[in-house]
Amino acid sequence: MYAVEPIGSLPISASPPYLAPTPSVPSKKALFLSSREFDGATIVGSTEVSTLPASFLQDIQPQKKWRLTSKLGQFLAVTLAGPLACDALAFIAANFTGAAVCRVIAATAAASLPASPDFATPWQSVWPVTGKPNDRDAPSFTCVVRFTNTSAYQHWRIEIADIGAETTYIEIGRVLIGVAFRLRIDLNPSLGLTSPDIQARTPFGRTYSDHRGDASRRILVPMQAVNDVALKRSLFALQRYCGKARDFVFSLETGAPVDPHLYAMQAQFTDDAQFEAQPFWDANGQVWRTTLSLTEPL
Repeated sequence: MYAVEPIGSLPISASPPYLAPTPSVPSKKALFLSSREFDGATIVGSTEVSTLPASFLQDIQPQKKWRLTSKLGQFLAVTLAGPLACDALAFIAANFTGAAVCRVIAATAAASLPASPDFATPWQSVWPVTGKPNDRDAPSFTCVVRFTNTSAYQHWRIEIADIGAETTYIEIGRVLIGVAFRLRIDLNPSLGLTSPDIQARTPFGRTYSDHRGDASRRILVPMQAVNDVALKRSLFALQRYCGKARDFVFSLETGAPVDPHLYAMQAQFTDDAQFEAQPFWDANGQVWRTTLSLTEPL
């Protein structure tokens, strides 16, 4: 009686045709990583070109690069303002080849690094499982590396190596490390571009244009059910710290990654924060609604 056929239209003892279930839509969870911890840290690079020092990594402009003199056996020592249980790392606007790898080690005492760390990840690719994107028009990529850690350490060391033949040195525009937070709701963001180009039509019917640089991605992230804890402890705090001047990393994690680089970027908020209380509650309290408007600095 639950088949698509009307009752009585099939022969006695016959079964309706099998209908395959519709594939479920992959989940889309947003990851956020603040610049607060890294920008308040003391950093020392293993090597650097004098005009492209490691201190450039604490500048929001990704085109100000830290250039290393080699591509093997390199590291960035990071001393945070206090112990923190970091679990995410991001490289922004780096010249990594598809063979680039990294690992993270940490210790309570600086003297323990690098020989006797209290925490260490294995070497892993800086790229997602899909590898380095093949996108010649992208001005830069953001590599997000996650690792499991629940212990707080003040002294961290990011080790990097790249055996790819396409480059003889490593350069990176921005690095962030800290505690990432991940919203537990599925999102359906929109993706666009903002171009700095100029286009004008003259009174004589001619159109003139002037290319003035790469277009920045623009992402709108509507959120319909942010719980009270996620709002006040994570999202609200991030927007209060960043305002419109500071940056963070945004990454959309999907169950079936397709072009993940399109939704992973160094981001800035373009609008003021505004949250609307909904007439719903969950186990944590009030449920909230908001829309995030993001762009990327180039």
